[in-house]
Amino acid sequence: MSLKGARIVRFRCDENGDLHDKEVYGPSAWGQGAYPDGISFDEYGNLWGTMVYSNKVWFIDPEGEGHILIDFGDHDKVQALDDAFYAGKVTNEILFPTAAGPCAWTASVCFGGPDRRTVYIGALKETSIPFFRSPAAGLPMVHWNDTY
Repeated sequence: MSLKGARIVRFRCDENGDLHDKEVYGPSAWGQGAYPDGISFDEYGNLWGTMVYSNKVWFIDPEGEGHILIDFGDHDKVQALDDAFYAGKVTNEILFPTAAGPCAWTASVCFGGPDRRTVYIGALKETSIPFFRSPAAGLPMVHWNDTY
């Protein structure tokens, strides 16, 4: 079983928009249910993200260490998905039951509120947006000062 894709990579971007210096950022593997998705940075340089089918929220600190902050996954169902994924045999019957907890199929994490310390979790199988308070404010989105 190869967990090669279960990691975050980053590149340097030059003034022409060309990418260089590919490197693994954070853990070389996240373990079970590592399907990284939507990301956001906080003011301390932590990279926050989600793992969509295992229903996790994680962050990578500035030293490159990965931390699982929230884990609402059903570990048996996520393991069945991992096994099927790496065998190239995922079916709806295996995938759909992984939606679990109050953040079923976590897909994004972002910061908001007047002080940018409210963390919102976008979840594909939910009809509301779960949130919690963070000790660190998120960085402002790059497009917030755009004028159209």
